[in-house]
Amino acid sequence: MLHARVDTAQREEFACILPGSPHAQALALAVAEQARLAVAALGIAHAHSDVTAHVTASLGVLTLEGAQPHTPDALLRLADGALYRAKREGRNRVVGVTVGGRMPGLPT
Repeated sequence: MLHARVDTAQREEFACILPGSPHAQALALAVAEQARLAVAALGIAHAHSDVTAHVTASLGVLTLEGAQPHTPDALLRLADGALYRAKREGRNRVVGVTVGGRMPGLPT
């Protein structure tokens, strides 16, 4: 499943769900890296950026191990945190986190 949201500054955020994937973390990171490279290969000019001359992609990847009693909103917040970590670390990169079991402080 793929979900997209576009904000007023024309930045796009996508969620890509790969259910039941063997080797989930490796696959998710590989898919994200392919997407990052595909965006870079387009060479789209980014005239209004002070950071780079071309459009780039920063991706946050969340993989789950075992049964997950978390709400979808809690999981999206974790994935969003990985995305913003990628941006803080310099943009144009993939950052992945893995969650296993119940995480303290998150609703179930």
